[in-house]
Amino acid sequence: MISLLRDAGISAKPLLISTKDNGPVNTFYPFLNQFNGVLAIVEDEEDLFIMNAADKFNPYNMIPYDVALTNALIVDKNETTTVSLEADGKFINKIFFTCGVEPDGTLTGQSTINSSGYARNVRMSEFRKKRMNEIFEDNNGISIKVDSAAVNNEQDELLPLEQKVNFSGKMQTGGEYWFLPFNLFTGLGKNQFIAETRVMDIDFYYPRSYLVTGTYYLPEGFEVNELPKNIKMIMPDTSIVLSRIMQKDGQNISFRFSLEINVYGYTAEGYPFVKDFFKKMYALLDERIVLKKK
Repeated sequence: MISLLRDAGISAKPLLISTKDNGPVNTFYPFLNQFNGVLAIVEDEEDLFIMNAADKFNPYNMIPYDVALTNALIVDKNETTTVSLEADGKFINKIFFTCGVEPDGTLTGQSTINSSGYARNVRMSEFRKKRMNEIFEDNNGISIKVDSAAVNNEQDELLPLEQKVNFSGKMQTGGEYWFLPFNLFTGLGKNQFIAETRVMDIDFYYPRSYLVTGTYYLPEGFEVNELPKNIKMIMPDTSIVLSRIMQKDGQNISFRFSLEINVYGYTAEGYPFVKDFFKKMYALLDERIVLKKK
């Protein structure tokens, strides 16, 4: 890659890096064994472009997530210098879905997921491994089936990766009640912060943004027994913000759920606050729209 860039008249240089898993670099004495990879770096008057030839899905204008906020060593025959890889990228998933409910509890819907920033990188990797349907159908215990799926903007790395999904499923039921989720396709998985204590710092790899908006269309035979409350939760330092808004209009239920994680991570000392926040957050994600037949 460096040779190709130089042949094109672009001044590219080798960049010795140490990924986060490998550990930090001693900038006062950066010896060779501290590093575990080589990337290409291009400097202009205002920006640094860090490119990894081994990662075909990371766009040229985003620092690879596994070296973001680390120090690296520029190798140049005239001067060898260390550089701090300050990142401003983000993982962004925007989900919109509509879903019809049949009198027998069957669900039929359509969803559009737009993945940009680091989320595009992750989804492209899953797409090439033919794991997209598996990802869409894994909704933390919520059973749906992907009937068809299509991907747009695959070739343009600067556009969000658009995923269109047609899905079907069956409402969860218990006794005389039926339950609808509001967090389909988020990919948030299970709560990872359940240990009582933690000695290692928390690394989210990148700031994250999740937005889910959707509508359920109910048949005349169902009525809403209980609607989850509108709520907003904020970490004491405002680094994480969660909000949920729901409203009923006739036989339609509309909702909006957003989660903004605006930091790369926390120190181990901040773990109690993170643990408490995520415990409450996953309890909210487990709440359901409760229906009852008339």
